[in-house]
Amino acid sequence: MNIEKFGTPRGLAKEQIKEGLRDYEMQDPGLLINALENGDVDAVIWQLEKGPPDKAFFYSPERSSATYTFLSHLAHLAHLGHVQDLDWIIRELQIPDSYFESSEIQNAAKESVIALVSGGRSEELSDFLYFFKVKESVLNDKEVQDVADNGLMDLVQYGGLDEIFQFLETLNLSHSLLKRPKIQQAVQDRLVLFVKHGNTEDTAKFIYAFHTPESFLESPEVQSAIKEGLIFLTVYSHVDIIKEFIDTFNIPQLFLESPEVQFAIKKRIISSVKFGHTDIKTFIDTFNIPETFYDTPEFQIVAKEKAMSYVKSGDWRSLPDLFRILHIPEAFYDTPEFQTVAKEEVMSYAKRDYWTFLPDLFLTLHIPETFYDTPEFQTVAKEKVISMVKSGDWKSLPG
Repeated sequence: MNIEKFGTPRGLAKEQIKEGLRDYEMQDPGLLINALENGDVDAVIWQLEKGPPDKAFFYSPERSSATYTFLSHLAHLAHLGHVQDLDWIIRELQIPDSYFESSEIQNAAKESVIALVSGGRSEELSDFLYFFKVKESVLNDKEVQDVADNGLMDLVQYGGLDEIFQFLETLNLSHSLLKRPKIQQAVQDRLVLFVKHGNTEDTAKFIYAFHTPESFLESPEVQSAIKEGLIFLTVYSHVDIIKEFIDTFNIPQLFLESPEVQFAIKKRIISSVKFGHTDIKTFIDTFNIPETFYDTPEFQIVAKEKAMSYVKSGDWRSLPDLFRILHIPEAFYDTPEFQTVAKEEVMSYAKRDYWTFLPDLFLTLHIPETFYDTPEFQTVAKEKVISMVKSGDWKSLPG
């Protein structure tokens, strides 16, 4: 069994007792005192899990010094995984507040404070400060402040806003620290990354929270990131997300019509058509793409391939709408490549029991009536008639 599975040493102890890996005998005051004196946190937890300490423990002459020794050890190592159990341990052992006032305990607590601060563990740090009644002098210690400075920088670079402000409040740090040049530089670096990845939500939150000046958003670095972010979004994002990005940064039409952006959006439109997403007019309108793009070879090749895939998949009834949306010329119906696919679909329908659909199929796919008389069609048609007679379904034959 490992501690990660059960969350805390206390959780592990409870599970081991439950599984019979540790005896569930009554708590032994002597073993509890021994564990306290040795600073063995896990052993103390295992003893306490067997039940609250009895009178023999509280009247023991060794209890006071053993508890004090243990508390010093616990303060020193709490950051290693015992913070969640602190409240419970302190209550079970009935440790008086006066114990926490000593310089020895406060100095030991400082090491855990430093470890929790450097790890950016704001929530655990808040609990630890509360349960160990850590003094203001510890928090104002230069070593702690230096670590807090680095911890804040790490959170600004990698953390969320809630974590950053919880960190400030927990350590009673002034929000004015966020205005320091190196913090502002870290914020701006983070904003550039947000913009490059099209993250408008976090960008807006950070700009507001850190009072980022308007001049920074107009800097060449951010403007370059905006273009990169817009191109990034055109690859996969929904058009509404792209429009939100455009509105957030007040991107001018001239920017949208730049060669790089136009190339990216045209590539996205073609990709959308390939994958069956034909609602492309919003992209066309948003980026002011000229109607002539529909007529370009690269677009028409994909559009015509999509039209033929509709026929092959049996979705031929949607073809008139597809031709209209993708601006496919009507003349494409009569081309050899389309007619070959269309006639294969007709033959497939004729071989199965779908012959009643043939008139609509001929009409929609622009197949000439003369195809009925071709040897290839007549061979299939006659085989179908013979099979219907043999199966007794001759009454279904057309009169």
